[in-house]
Amino acid sequence: MRTPAWGPQDIQAAWVGTTSSGTTGQSLSRPLKLQYIPITRVENACATAQDALRNACFAVAAGLYDIVLALGFEKLKDSGLSGLPGSQVGVIGAGSTAPGGFALAATRYFHQFGVGRETLAKIAVKNHHNGALNPKAHFQTEITVEQVLKAPMIADPLGLYDCCPTTDGAAAAILCRKEIAAKFNPDYVTIKGPGAGGGPGDGPHGPRVRLHPLSGNGARRAPGL
Repeated sequence: MRTPAWGPQDIQAAWVGTTSSGTTGQSLSRPLKLQYIPITRVENACATAQDALRNACFAVAAGLYDIVLALGFEKLKDSGLSGLPGSQVGVIGAGSTAPGGFALAATRYFHQFGVGRETLAKIAVKNHHNGALNPKAHFQTEITVEQVLKAPMIADPLGLYDCCPTTDGAAAAILCRKEIAAKFNPDYVTIKGPGAGGGPGDGPHGPRVRLHPLSGNGARRAPGL
């Protein structure tokens, strides 16, 4: 949108990903004043924005559109909740949380590969280092392994710095046919192939914890890879 040669009027279709901050495509069309184009709202848990991008890619690759918009957003800080709204229903999964589920996977990983919280802490340190380099990041302060290990426990073995915050954020991408990309931006990025995968529900808690089976199978089936 920064290039004067084009603007919102050039967008032919759009996909918007949000889990709980919008219910229809109008959550995108109204604030951006997009006029009478097809807009699809996508929801797919942690993969929501990626799935919006994936569907936008397919639309351009299929030749339906020349220029489309993919955007993901979430507005959580005003919700009054400590995380995403909603909860599991029924007996199976009742009371489960994202930190609790991933804590089970981390515990199994520790057992299978002989590592501990010190290894996990290095991930949080790395993430905060990257945030310190980004003026738009929620957290922009470096942390140490010791700080991670001494932080309050959320769902053992995941502590405060191992879990994402309740935050507001958005990211967008303009996609177009490769043949016309240089017209809008000479430093364009190409997408080789998007992938996704769903499964029966055992997820990262099954026996294969080296590589999440959904991620692995989805990547292998990704078009172009």
